[in-house]
Amino acid sequence: MPGTPAANLLTGLGIDEVLTRRMRSGRGTSSDALGSTLALSDPAGALPTQYTYEPFGSTTITGTASSNPFQYTGRENDGTGLYYYRARYYSPTLSRFVSEDPLECERRNGKDLYAYVSNNPVNLVDPSGLAESGPGSGGGRDVCDAYDKRCRDKLPYSPGRGGGGGGGGIATSYLCGAGDCCREFPEGPAENCTRKCLIDEYPSCENLDGTSHWQCTIRIHVRCYQRCGYKPWPWQVPLRCYKTGLGF
Repeated sequence: MPGTPAANLLTGLGIDEVLTRRMRSGRGTSSDALGSTLALSDPAGALPTQYTYEPFGSTTITGTASSNPFQYTGRENDGTGLYYYRARYYSPTLSRFVSEDPLECERRNGKDLYAYVSNNPVNLVDPSGLAESGPGSGGGRDVCDAYDKRCRDKLPYSPGRGGGGGGGGIATSYLCGAGDCCREFPEGPAENCTRKCLIDEYPSCENLDGTSHWQCTIRIHVRCYQRCGYKPWPWQVPLRCYKTGLGF
């Protein structure tokens, strides 16, 4: 009948977080921690269709055939052997994306622009095709520890203003305030990409002081915003970041 939905979704706050998918046939879904569909259930609670996955997403379906496209990490299997990850397509057979990262956040680090979640598919997902996320994510809040470590490494040798050794007081002040700012910074594909880009770029400014350090940090912020497509509004930036002079 025209206008009748094929399925009803109850979603959570996370990207691709489907709590339940109820089809007209009465079937529901169950998922694992990565969001991959494990089984379809019928009204009686039986599991007529089940899915198993290899680490990089090669999928085996057992039981009754289904039109359900949401399989590995909750993304759509388009029926050609590829999964749709919004910005680009992913091939479980190749264990990699079929096109380059359009943001090119990793090019300067010499990383593979086709790689899927830094070759860690057991712990990470990349729902946008732009930035991995999840436990151990390369762009989530866990990367903020890098600032804390650099701060600790410099403070014991810091005769300068603000405890700044090596790169001086201003450089160390940036490092020692950046960790808290980084953790309060929002989550999201562009935000996670920006967060990681800034941490990777900062060493180019680390041994500068005064105006040179300030100008260098401005340059890396602009560069990372452009690469990652991040367009911050003032109310999205935590107050702690302004106090640190980071200007996220």
